[in-house]
Amino acid sequence: IVSGSLAEVDQDELGLENSKALREVSCTVPEGTGLENDVRLYRSGTGNFVGGESLTLDYLAPELTGVSPSNVSTTGDNVTFFGDNFGASAATAKVRVWFGSEELEIVEGDG
Repeated sequence: IVSGSLAEVDQDELGLENSKALREVSCTVPEGTGLENDVRLYRSGTGNFVGGESLTLDYLAPELTGVSPSNVSTTGDNVTFFGDNFGASAATAKVRVWFGSEELEIVEGDG
């Protein structure tokens, strides 16, 4: 499951030929989040792997590398967080910031 929906890649869409020698396939994983997303392989309408084993894929967790300014007045102020893996784009990222027990409003985001 990728971001709440099953992402399927059809063998025909990949332009693969039926071959006993085929040992690997490559595709682009869609934008998403989370851990243990199910990966399923279908060939000629038959699904998954010998023995029924399942594979999962994890998306990288967000990484916070800095904040600016690092000091603010006791009356509060805007700060900017820096890092990686906040989302594929500002339009689709669903970032939430907490300070103590309070959720902060995101003023703006930069892809």
